[in-house]
Amino acid sequence: MRRTLKKYFIPHRENDYHPHILHTKRAWFYGGVFSVAKIIVVGCALLLPNKVFVLPDVLASEENKLMILTNEFRQANGVSTLHTSDRLIVSSADKAGDMARTGYFSHEGIQNNLRDWLSLAGYDYSAAGENLAVGFAGAEEIMRAWQASPTHRANLLDKDFQDIGIGMADGMRDDRPTVFVAQHFGAPSSGGMLSAQMSQISPAGELSGQAKFSPLQKYFLAKSTLSPITSIFDVSQKFYFFAIMFFVFALLLNIVIEVRKQHPHVIFQTAGLISLLICFWLY
Repeated sequence: MRRTLKKYFIPHRENDYHPHILHTKRAWFYGGVFSVAKIIVVGCALLLPNKVFVLPDVLASEENKLMILTNEFRQANGVSTLHTSDRLIVSSADKAGDMARTGYFSHEGIQNNLRDWLSLAGYDYSAAGENLAVGFAGAEEIMRAWQASPTHRANLLDKDFQDIGIGMADGMRDDRPTVFVAQHFGAPSSGGMLSAQMSQISPAGELSGQAKFSPLQKYFLAKSTLSPITSIFDVSQKFYFFAIMFFVFALLLNIVIEVRKQHPHVIFQTAGLISLLICFWLY
């Protein structure tokens, strides 16, 4: 056993100072195995039906992410962050759900507007605002669109607002599945006037047919929000991290034990394998 371990890990005369674990053919084999494993994991995400990405748990995760992005944007522009308001969460969820059920996209609903939604949720305000979006695949894409729109940007950076709530709902628009988003802002008070401008945006690239997520969007959404798939990614990340540590250790043994007797191609190919593993581990 000791002799086998020495042959595979320790450079010495009998193995021509070339540990067998780092042979070129084995390095190619390792790279192939790790690549196939990554392809399988990525394939699990890409083959998921698009409807999975509008499940309540996924939308809740995107709502939270959008709140974080909003506060990060305000901080970056020197504006105080917003507090999550349970009542604004209710009002925005009601608004998004109403749009999803009836298929309209407007601040003025068939029966209610922002003032009505806030009143129904029991939120008394001195200032309030609303951003809407439809047809975007994820929180980052929604945030970029809002930042690019002057009226949405004004709401995002309004210094009067103190509270925020965000609601998302999946529904149909123009006979196509899509996601409706409502973002409500407010400053609490006892009976105020609606002072902030309401704005809306209808993106050019709406979801059509089945909700169209790009492969990259599906991959990262699955990785960050879907618990069954996320566990697969977690396991694979631990696997790649262990492999990185293993080959770093093997390479260090190869270099340190016989410093003057090196095979440069072994160092380069092992470094390449480690780099590949780091990419798989990070992404």
